[in-house]
Amino acid sequence: MSRVIRRGLEGLAIIDITKKAKEEGQYVFYDAQKTPDMNVAAIVSAARMTLKEIRYYYREMLIDPADPAGEKIPAKLIITEIPPSHVQPFHVHETIHETTLVVEGELVACESENLTERDWAEIVRTGKILSVGDVLVEEPGKRHTVMNRDPDRYCHITTYQVSRTLTPDQFKADWVRRDPVQSVKDPATASATTPPPAANPKDARAELTEAEVSDVSPNIVLFRKRRTA
Repeated sequence: MSRVIRRGLEGLAIIDITKKAKEEGQYVFYDAQKTPDMNVAAIVSAARMTLKEIRYYYREMLIDPADPAGEKIPAKLIITEIPPSHVQPFHVHETIHETTLVVEGELVACESENLTERDWAEIVRTGKILSVGDVLVEEPGKRHTVMNRDPDRYCHITTYQVSRTLTPDQFKADWVRRDPVQSVKDPATASATTPPPAANPKDARAELTEAEVSDVSPNIVLFRKRRTA
């Protein structure tokens, strides 16, 4: 069964970037499961007004939503709003490849064994700049950070973390086209040989014959449809 997890309703964290790690009020986590009536919009709005970092966690995704104690999907998704010019703490992942998509703004990614978050000028100079649509892949064991390059606006990123429980050959593309089930209103008159309706001439997915040739250029495939008499 499909289900929708509304923004902030699985886990929401507000981070005060002016405070040190573990300092009181530096990291405040809101659990919607324990506070079902919390006002996510008000919390986020107040955080933006004071230029705090905002994180939406999706890491308790149950295989069976009806069983809170049941098995979880081995994946985590984190949406982060990084304040202007903020540098996240340098950190390392021991076993996962962390994948980050830039949704809005510009991000600077930097790997270093000796820089600190205060070395923002060096981070900008030596780091890699990512724009909207770019994806950053961090290898396990690499000490790294990301920084919002914009001094005035938030940068929005989406980070994916997936458990490495499958080998690459097992983790193949899992996408299979499935046609809709045909409902039969009148079995007495229905025929298995009834021809399908004609394809929409504007639909690029219409069937092509072997005689129709493809014009191929890098990243573009144009199909010349046969002309009707």
